[in-house]
Amino acid sequence: MIAAVAKGKPRRRDARQPVEVEGRGRVKFFNPDKGWGGIMSPDVPADVWVSFGVIDAPGYRTLDEGDEVEFRCVKQQQDSWQYVATWVRRTHAR
Repeated sequence: MIAAVAKGKPRRRDARQPVEVEGRGRVKFFNPDKGWGGIMSPDVPADVWVSFGVIDAPGYRTLDEGDEVEFRCVKQQQDSWQYVATWVRRTHAR
């Protein structure tokens, strides 16, 4: 439920779970062959890594460069990425 997390504000569910942040942004790039890409957002201090598995969409889940999205992410290392998306939904296609 997206309303449970304040925009740009971290929220800790319990001590064992990482802090989750909600934001809005644009798809920087997405490689459908590899199934991952990046989101840029003023709500998060660094770009966010996104995998096809967290995209909230029916059928084949992919994003296009420039799509506007809302997302939730956690601060977690993924290769050179500092933030990893836990949920993404397209709000407006470019």
